[in-house]
Amino acid sequence: MTTADFTLELMSAADVPAPQAGGQTLALMNAQDLPSADDGAAPEWIHLLPAGDGDRNQIDTDDARGPYYVTDPEQIIANSFSEHEKLPIDENHAIDRAAPRGEPAPERGWITEMQARADGIWGKVEWTPQGARLVKSRDYLGISPAILVDKAKRVGGILRASLVNTPNLSGMAALHNSQG
Repeated sequence: MTTADFTLELMSAADVPAPQAGGQTLALMNAQDLPSADDGAAPEWIHLLPAGDGDRNQIDTDDARGPYYVTDPEQIIANSFSEHEKLPIDENHAIDRAAPRGEPAPERGWITEMQARADGIWGKVEWTPQGARLVKSRDYLGISPAILVDKAKRVGGILRASLVNTPNLSGMAALHNSQG
């Protein structure tokens, strides 16, 4: 599976395009909370995707586009890094929304590794100085992955993530969590 097999689905309340060739879609997930480090630094590990609930590993959303399903976390991780060694973190899905209009979409960090854990998929982040400042100053409340989904809404990969303030997915760790 390559990212060329997927299409883009913007995860805002308006303009949700229909799936295209192959029936697979890229979904920008809107904020998932991210834990902060106890020392006030930007966290090294962030929660990218919850494991999901029930027998089907269902991830509910605050809007009508879900639920999504996590059926194979290890395969999701493998697919995520199949084309790139590092995955970007931007602000407000600028790579997918602003960059196509010729507007800036600077990276605020890089996901360099992922782990499947009991509560979902976590990513290790190398923050840029600006990204670390934005997280530490609480300019953003959470993280939102851009995920690949098929017609059955099974998650196939994570392409990137964004610093955002609008929650959508259920089951995520908090960005500014005193317990880390």
